[in-house]
Amino acid sequence: MPRDNGGDLTRWKPLSVAQAVGLMTGLDCAWWIAGGWAIDLFLKRATRNHADTDVLVLRADQVRVCSHFSNLGWELWEVDRPGHLRRLSRDETVRPSIHDLWCRPDRRSAWALQMMLAESVGDRWIYRRDSEVTLSLSEVGLHTADGVPYLAPQVELLFKSKSPRPEDEADFTLTTPQLPPAARRWLASAIGRTDPSHPWLPRLR
Repeated sequence: MPRDNGGDLTRWKPLSVAQAVGLMTGLDCAWWIAGGWAIDLFLKRATRNHADTDVLVLRADQVRVCSHFSNLGWELWEVDRPGHLRRLSRDETVRPSIHDLWCRPDRRSAWALQMMLAESVGDRWIYRRDSEVTLSLSEVGLHTADGVPYLAPQVELLFKSKSPRPEDEADFTLTTPQLPPAARRWLASAIGRTDPSHPWLPRLR
């Protein structure tokens, strides 16, 4: 399939969480609000402005995700590397090297949603940067009081631990005091395995 850069890659108008939930409603597979919004949903308050809205789905479900979005008339694009995108056709399998999709209502619209693909085997979520780091799929997500699924904070912070930006440091500082002991231990173990000298480790232990 010919490569297409997707037009203006800087033009974003992220969905609100409520809009993202509405878009995902009817999708017959697991999904979770991710990124900074997942932290805010866990903390039950807005902690900062968010430049984007992220949703995590399992790679195993990506065909039905693409079909769902196609039925709604939305476009999904593989993000190969910065500046290089390729549009997915209905029911097309995302290449194994691709972990992010950009989504928008149509060619004329701004980008509205970033979708991340997570690895899994059976009932286990697999951290793509180290396949020995796993978690039961039943523990990967939580729900708000009104039923919105979001990525568990220990999983979100593990993603953020890779080259953390100032906003990631802020999310870590705000979230770790609220983590249940088991989630805190899991995060410390996962970060310790992937980066034994990580500066977050002393604060977790």
